[in-house]
Amino acid sequence: VFFREMKKILAEKQKRRLEKGFLTGMRCVSTALTAGYSIENAMKETKKDLSILYKEDTAIQREFTHMVRQIYLQIPAERILEEWAERVEQEDVRNFVNVFVMARRIQMKNF
Repeated sequence: VFFREMKKILAEKQKRRLEKGFLTGMRCVSTALTAGYSIENAMKETKKDLSILYKEDTAIQREFTHMVRQIYLQIPAERILEEWAERVEQEDVRNFVNVFVMARRIQMKNF
């Protein structure tokens, strides 16, 4: 019983850390987009910024490392973000990705 409770507690802590990292990451992405970077380059810059704030073995660092690797493989940003939302299974991430994907589609449609 004790180990199951500890496992729940640790899972909840990891979830909160990932949520905090997500918010920090989105602020960094937003700043880079405001500065004129493309979403792909904004994600690369965010990875650099997060490496200053977080240790390499944290969940948010692993996620952004994975996303940047996918960018180098020429995978579209929308697909990268959609896969991320599926992996982390957090409502905030899912909502952000849905809004981002719709905004990106509207933007591409207008060009």
